[in-house]
Amino acid sequence: MKRQRKKSDDLAKALATLDAAYSKQRATYRQFVESIQGQQPRAKANAWMVFAADNIDTYGDQEALVYLRSRGHECGKQIDELVSDWKRAAQQQIENCAKDVSVYVLETGETKREGGIPLAKVSDVKNVSPYLLHNFWGGRDEQGLSIDATMLRTVQWCEIGGFDEWWERLARTTTQDVIQGGIDSVPGSFWLFNMSRSDYAIELMGRALDRALEVIELPSNGEPYPWRVMREWNAQGERASCSVDHLPYAAAIVFANLRVRSSQPNDSLIRLATEVILKAQDEDGAWHCWADSHPSVEATAMCLHAVALWRPRGWERAGRKGVKWLWSKQERSGCWLDRGSPDPVYLSVLVLDALNLAEGRQEVTFGKQVGGQNLTVPAGNRRFKVALSFPGELRGRVEPIADALAQRLGKDKVFYDRFHEAELARPNLDVYLQAIYHDQSEIVAVFLCEDYIKKEWCGLEWRAVRDLIKKRRDQDLMLFRTDSSPVSGILSIDGYIDVTDRPCDELVQLILARLSMTKL
Repeated sequence: MKRQRKKSDDLAKALATLDAAYSKQRATYRQFVESIQGQQPRAKANAWMVFAADNIDTYGDQEALVYLRSRGHECGKQIDELVSDWKRAAQQQIENCAKDVSVYVLETGETKREGGIPLAKVSDVKNVSPYLLHNFWGGRDEQGLSIDATMLRTVQWCEIGGFDEWWERLARTTTQDVIQGGIDSVPGSFWLFNMSRSDYAIELMGRALDRALEVIELPSNGEPYPWRVMREWNAQGERASCSVDHLPYAAAIVFANLRVRSSQPNDSLIRLATEVILKAQDEDGAWHCWADSHPSVEATAMCLHAVALWRPRGWERAGRKGVKWLWSKQERSGCWLDRGSPDPVYLSVLVLDALNLAEGRQEVTFGKQVGGQNLTVPAGNRRFKVALSFPGELRGRVEPIADALAQRLGKDKVFYDRFHEAELARPNLDVYLQAIYHDQSEIVAVFLCEDYIKKEWCGLEWRAVRDLIKKRRDQDLMLFRTDSSPVSGILSIDGYIDVTDRPCDELVQLILARLSMTKL
């Protein structure tokens, strides 16, 4: 009896301690929320991300670190603490597996406990089945489709080493599951969208992601489009089987195509998907998960990702409305909440990326290449038809070409610095310019001469050009020379046009001819 009373007293003390800790956390959070009132919406969102990164409670909260790193924050202290937590969790899983193993019995559907396996064998993580040695990370049920992508995004942005065998095992088992077992289309579309936001996931398991995309691109049940799916319940919760457009599904097809198949996306299906997405937008700017359900923050953010990257006709208007609606849904604390979303940190990062994309900002959490992005926007959807790169010494030669191209194509379709002076008066112009040359122009016309590489700004532009060469996007480059001076990265086997004695009109016609070839 005394032993039972002692256990009861110990439990009461533990609960009291836990309640006190929670009370302290709630008080700290309330104090933080009050401290940011009066700040601008974006400043409030950034402050909330800093708070979340300083108070990581679950693996999903690591998205706050991903966000801050993508916006240039160092986060050294938080990353050091995170790595220490990972090491402890990984070692604990290894030791637990060596002591006792949970085994799933297929015949009965039960899990039974068996004796452990040698520690040396368990330590060879990548060769131990995850059914025996569980991953050291995890999340709530609603995070099941996002947590692996969050881990890989955290590794990438926080530059964390020492856990490669865990990621290699994840890639292998994921590939086996997708190729051998397939995926369920609707939940699979959310999983694929999340994985496509990680460069590291694309690098590790690109084959599996491409196969998953093939699966979700296939219509089912005789429907004309893959995102038209059968639903057993209507928006009022009544049983009523019907076919409904699933808008995040359509957005995932667009986004995964542009990320996983950046060089050869399924253009025809993307056009259909973005058309459905644009038609389904509410007048106030929101999108729904299902075409007849309530407005959704997560669905709106996903749809904005799709239209802002593909840029179909009318996307700017849709983007402005979507941005306005999302800002109107920001919580007093600076974050966003949505029923059914994995967690507030994940959702808030997704929203802030969507807002940046729709507002023309370069900082996003997927892609660490030029301008914060590494996807290839299809040529017909890029902002500029022609971007001109040249040293100041050639301005007198280049400006008449820019003027003539502007008359034919429109000033808004020609990137020549004097056409966009207001836009270029900004901090971090080097990153902004590289994005224009690398991602936003159908043709980059480079005027090379002895002075080109010597110039600081030309050198920055040349980095974007060299990356285009590396990615074999030869069709996006057109080289002109005024002399035969050597240029790093250009060889004697590379073709160019000698402009020494060529009239302006002739050079303009050559550029227009090259543009017409990009449409073939």
